[in-house]
Amino acid sequence: MKTEQQIVYDLLNIVHGGEVSNDNVYSDRLIRSFLRTHRASKMNTFYHKGLSVNDIVFQDLGTLELKKSGNDYSVETPAFINFENNQGVYVTKFGYNIPIMDSEAFDLSKMNFYNNSKPKAKFEYNKLIVFAGCIDECNFLESSLKTKAVKQFVKEYNETDDEPHIFVNVRAVLYDPGDQPGYDWTKDPYPCPSEIIDKIETSTLSRNLDLMIRMKGDQVGNAMSDK
Repeated sequence: MKTEQQIVYDLLNIVHGGEVSNDNVYSDRLIRSFLRTHRASKMNTFYHKGLSVNDIVFQDLGTLELKKSGNDYSVETPAFINFENNQGVYVTKFGYNIPIMDSEAFDLSKMNFYNNSKPKAKFEYNKLIVFAGCIDECNFLESSLKTKAVKQFVKEYNETDDEPHIFVNVRAVLYDPGDQPGYDWTKDPYPCPSEIIDKIETSTLSRNLDLMIRMKGDQVGNAMSDK
């Protein structure tokens, strides 16, 4: 798979006519910003109508610490690509996938007799909010993943000396791949299927870099006419 650097340098090669050097720091940053925009757009188009999102595009944010916020727990997160049915993010605890809901369903679920003990999550802009759930005295499935997750949450927020907190693991399709801890854009595979990378390169060239190429041609033409 290509790295982000390889994609950027392929595009710079076209713009600069093969004259690419390590001094093009500003150009690198500019083209990476173009790639972010087109990657989000093309992936939203590609994964439409419930098509399963490839594992290759997910990045691991690791274990996040959420602090007490009212009756819930919250933490700020990087921006995610917003797919249908929240397919672009997984919030887990001990292997239990915590369901992600919209705000209305999240609030109603906490009042529902059958679902009020279950952990659940929602996103508000760049903030992840988690309801940690509670021990269900009527649940005899002590070995279930949900029960294990809730018990661990209870242990975490009860054992703190200062501000209560809990921990969850998050994997997501990030808007900016560079937001993943430890991501190296010069070495790590670009989190995008190859067939989408081709579309991103074409779109970036046609919409953002075509002007730069034409300006380059104008500069060469003007330089020749001044001789």
